[in-house]
Amino acid sequence: MERKTMEQRIEEVLRNHKKLLAKGIAKRIRLGRRERGHFFEALARLQEEGRVSESGGYYALAPRGRTFEGIIRTVHGGFAFAADEGSGEEFFIPGRFLLGALPGDQVLLQEKPSRGEKREAQVLRLLTAGEYRVSGTFYQQADGSCWLCPDGELRQQLPVRPGGPAARDGDKVLARIQRGKSGREHCAELLLSTGSAQDARACARAVLLAQGVPESFSPEALGQAEALLQAGVSPEALQGRLDLREELVFTIDGAHSKDLDDAVSLRMLPQGGYELGVHIADVSCYVQPQSALDEEAYERGTSIYFADQVVPMLPPALSNGICSLNPGEDRLALSALLQLNADYELTGFRFCRSVIRSKLRGVYEQVNALLCGSAAEEIRQSYAPVEETLRSLDRLAKSRVARRRAMGAVDLHSVETEFDFDEAGNLRAIAPRVSGAAESLIEECMLLANEAAARYAAERELPFIYRIHEPPPEDRVEALFSLLRRLGLQAKRPKGELAPALLRDILASVQGKELETVVNAQILRAMSKARYSAQNVGHYGLGLPLYTHFTSPIRRYPDLCIHRILSGLFSGEEQPELMRHYGRFVEAASEQSSRRELRAMQVERQCDSCFIAGYLSARLGETAEGTVSSVTPYGFYVLLDNSAEGMVRLETLGEPCDYDGAIQLTGVRTGRQYRVGQRIRIRIEKAEVSSGRVDFSPLLPEGEE
Repeated sequence: MERKTMEQRIEEVLRNHKKLLAKGIAKRIRLGRRERGHFFEALARLQEEGRVSESGGYYALAPRGRTFEGIIRTVHGGFAFAADEGSGEEFFIPGRFLLGALPGDQVLLQEKPSRGEKREAQVLRLLTAGEYRVSGTFYQQADGSCWLCPDGELRQQLPVRPGGPAARDGDKVLARIQRGKSGREHCAELLLSTGSAQDARACARAVLLAQGVPESFSPEALGQAEALLQAGVSPEALQGRLDLREELVFTIDGAHSKDLDDAVSLRMLPQGGYELGVHIADVSCYVQPQSALDEEAYERGTSIYFADQVVPMLPPALSNGICSLNPGEDRLALSALLQLNADYELTGFRFCRSVIRSKLRGVYEQVNALLCGSAAEEIRQSYAPVEETLRSLDRLAKSRVARRRAMGAVDLHSVETEFDFDEAGNLRAIAPRVSGAAESLIEECMLLANEAAARYAAERELPFIYRIHEPPPEDRVEALFSLLRRLGLQAKRPKGELAPALLRDILASVQGKELETVVNAQILRAMSKARYSAQNVGHYGLGLPLYTHFTSPIRRYPDLCIHRILSGLFSGEEQPELMRHYGRFVEAASEQSSRRELRAMQVERQCDSCFIAGYLSARLGETAEGTVSSVTPYGFYVLLDNSAEGMVRLETLGEPCDYDGAIQLTGVRTGRQYRVGQRIRIRIEKAEVSSGRVDFSPLLPEGEE
């Protein structure tokens, strides 16, 4: 019997019977002895193609829902969630229809009739299912059995295979998931223990390893970096460079920064206006294509920063050494020389290879004190050579910010945590990171240089990597305005594309009010994710038709690529030659850099949450104030004034609650409301360092029970 005929016979039998065991189907087909192998192959193929479903050993014709490719987002013990790769819409997957898929797997899905509010699907087959590593906590039961409680998107305990490396009860570990035919058959193979799950540093190391972030550089890369550091800046390297060593060039960075990759200068022009110099370490001079250093940088994509630690993209001999624009030392740079008129509008620009010698290493906190008039005399004296330039740059920054806002740029901000460690490495305090005039000054200079670099490349039709930000998707815009109306804001949904200026006006309407943090967060969630691309589509959030990342080649691979292309142009390569060299490369580098940026953001968030939970774990029972940041059917989140966020779970509220589907829980017995934007006082109940999860309980106002 031919394969197609066999499949047709199976489907014909199942059309006449609601469900059958395999032997029941075989009996009705009247299989010959030699046909059993073909029968089971055909049955498996029908399942893979979504034409037949199986549950508990019984087979039935699958409902004819649409099929589409998706990504598994989270897996729980008996169910999972996946996202449609095309639309991003989330689907619920019952465990029996998961086929053992794990978070991150690319799968072929088929939509099923929904039994709840969320649309449902089943996995037809796994398209890409590679090795899956996960960090988690190791537990040993009284009966001697060992279990892994994973972090992240895999949320089911797994048995641990015997015979792995030693681990103690309560250790933070790295494990490889051994896949079974179904999720119930998965198990964990321990790879190593990083220490106690109550130690934030041990937890952060496990997170890095689970995400595939390398712990060290290859011997070849380290050797190349050390040789470059020892060679220093040779006289030959200065040939053909603009000599800016006598110019008043200086850096401004955080007090603990070691990778100083950008410096600035400002001078008045004889015809009026200014020339702003943005001088960036010429990393491309040292990191040659296809070298060990380049391969490491491409794989890492970006430096990763969390708490008091950094995982650099380049070895310290480069990032903190020969490429760092340290004061008093000759350094090779790529300089953007930007012409501004008296109103600080960009009127022209040129780019060149240069050599600079920074005159001063500025520190954000000290410059902020200087600009607001609170600096001590010692600080004023140390900044005396650059004080006038700093005040001019401060005026430039304020003018540029006002101009961008007038043009409709969306001034969004996310709450980041500032960690204060003592000399022994113990976390003393956490607080929201606050930016002052110095941070704004440097940011505006970098924005100008990035915009000019993108325009410079576009005018010359160079192969390039742009930083793009697309408008928010339609479904997120609709959800955003629905939520804003529930918050009581008179925000009318516009027809057509949402103009950034409207979002700017919405933010301005809540500035300084209780809802400011919440509205800012909701607009952030509605936004598309900025990414890298060889095709420019503009930057929606900044309101710019052209934008790139030019200013941080020490810590971002796209910036290094751009420097390499510009250096090729300065060396005499024509546009067609550059296109041959870099046309395909910028496509691949854009995709790789976007992936690595996303990984870095996830790692930084996870690691920071471990340190925050560790800080709060020593403060269980203490009370604090915060704002309800989001509401779910099972509780609500509270963002504390010190930047820590935790959850108030439904069971701690003392009564069932009705959820309005967006912003509010209401007690069915007392009518008490918990609403997005509401100020609330909480008690810290639980802080799990391993996962970074924090639980609060609400404190009722005096007089309420």
